[in-house]
Amino acid sequence: MSARRAIRSLTIAPAVALMLAAALSGTATARRLRFSEEHIRAVWAGANFEAPFSTIRCPMTLEGRLLGRTFDKVPGGLIGEIIRARIREESCTPAETRIVAFNGFENYNGGFTPNSLPWSLTYEAFRGTLPNIGGIRVEAERIRIGVTNAGCTAQYGKAEDHITFELFRRNEGIISAVVPVTGENILNRFRVDAGTLCPTSAAMSGTGDFMVDGGLARVTVTLI
Repeated sequence: MSARRAIRSLTIAPAVALMLAAALSGTATARRLRFSEEHIRAVWAGANFEAPFSTIRCPMTLEGRLLGRTFDKVPGGLIGEIIRARIREESCTPAETRIVAFNGFENYNGGFTPNSLPWSLTYEAFRGTLPNIGGIRVEAERIRIGVTNAGCTAQYGKAEDHITFELFRRNEGIISAVVPVTGENILNRFRVDAGTLCPTSAAMSGTGDFMVDGGLARVTVTLI
């Protein structure tokens, strides 16, 4: 190797090393999340509402609107809201059971539900190791539902209650599913309208599909 080429190699090598280190550092400490869409939808063919001695299963759809596409990873930071919630009460099982969303138009206890929407959405945490994280946790607050079961008609979802959902993320960034997080999926009873056999709480479970609202395209989340 000539002296000139040797000097040139020694000059370039540190620069390349610095550029690589900066790139790796930026990825490893990514502070923000970028969603591909602002309008999102989660669909459960069967969302389970579990209480002692009984489980009611109903189709459910939640539609949301994000405040933007890019957010800081700050726990508790507001990122959007659920603006529409629909539970197909006529398709709930077992027969004669009902779960309804308090959205202003579903039938409950002989009338229409009051409207508790929108339900706020906050960022809570991620699961895994940067940069290829496996999940993102978001928290929905102010959820309110009505339950009709044998010996019980009651309302669930106190002001301090929330449900944390995990958005499962594949390596390419696609959100493949949404699932309530065990232990952070409880709605407490705050009012009994009829009956004496109403559980004090209900836990939501089940895997839902996550997509762009109004279509079948998938939502992706990247770290920046």
